[in-house]
Amino acid sequence: MGTNRIQAHERDLGRPIHYLTYPRGHYNKRVKAAVQRAGYVAAFTMRKGEELYAGQSQDVLSIERFGQSRLTDLVDAAWGASL
Repeated sequence: MGTNRIQAHERDLGRPIHYLTYPRGHYNKRVKAAVQRAGYVAAFTMRKGEELYAGQSQDVLSIERFGQSRLTDLVDAAWGASL
């Protein structure tokens, strides 16, 4: 996504956009470099079949996350309670 499109979205929303979620979690070095050039503060990804905690991320432009379908499985691990 080009900077002009980001700026247009920011104008429409009336606030800055600092974060990006990679579509379907897919990215490579070239995409990550473009995200950085566009001025994003952080970006989120999700690996199919290998979900990791955010603390296991390589850097702020590839923050790992879990899919929503696994949320109830993660509650016990994260907070020690069940939904």
